Amino acid sequence: MALTRLPMVNAVSGTLAVANGGTGVTTSAALQNLGKLVSLSTTNISAGTAQIDFNGLFSATYDKYLVYANDVEISSNAALQLYVLIGGSEVSADYSTASQSYDASGTSRSYGNTGLSRIAIDSAANYAGTTYRHSLQFYIANPLATDQWKTINGIYGGWTDQAANTAQVSNFSAAYRGATTALSGIRIATSNSATFEAGDVTLYGVLS
Repeated sequence: MALTRLPMVNAVSGTLAVANGGTGVTTSAALQNLGKLVSLSTTNISAGTAQIDFNGLFSATYDKYLVYANDVEISSNAALQLYVLIGGSEVSADYSTASQSYDASGTSRSYGNTGLSRIAIDSAANYAGTTYRHSLQFYIANPLATDQWKTINGIYGGWTDQAANTAQVSNFSAAYRGATTALSGIRIATSNSATFEAGDVTLYGVLS
C-alpha cells in the first residue's frame, strides 16, 4: 500500500518540537536574540548626523548594556567621545577617563584625566573619509543604579591621524562621577563640528 506523506506545517498547530541542536525560535527577530545579547535599538547613520543617542531604553530587565558601532565614517578628523544622558539631557562634567592606544607604526599612547567634560575614548583624532572607517564597542554597567558611579568600558578600532593615517586600537575605561543619579541614555559624539556620515550603531541588553 502506498504511503501518503503529510507536511508537518499542515498537521501541527503551534510550535514544533525542537530537534537536537535546534533553537526553538519561530521568528527571525527571536533568532537575533539568542544567547546573552538582546537587540534593543539600531541607528542606521545618515549623512550629516551630529550625534547618536540611545535614550529611554534602559530598564530593570538588564543591569548591563553593550553598544556596538560598526563601519562608522566621520566628515573630518575628530576624536570620538561619549556623554551620559540624565533625563534626556547631556551631562558635560565630572568624567574620569583612562585609555591606552597602539597603532600599526608601533607607537603607543596613553591618556588619563579626571574632572573632564566628556569621556575621551582616545587622546588622538580619528581620520576622516569614506576609505577610513571606525568601529567601537563598550559596556555600560548598572545605568539605573542610584548608589554607585556609572562605569563605561570598551574598545575602539580604526584610523589615527597621528601616524600617517595608520590603523590603531584603543582600550578605555571611564566613569561618570557627578552623581549617583540613574541614567536615561548614552550619546556618541565627536570632538568638534565633525558629523557622522555612515555606519550603524546598535544598543543591546545583556542578560545575566
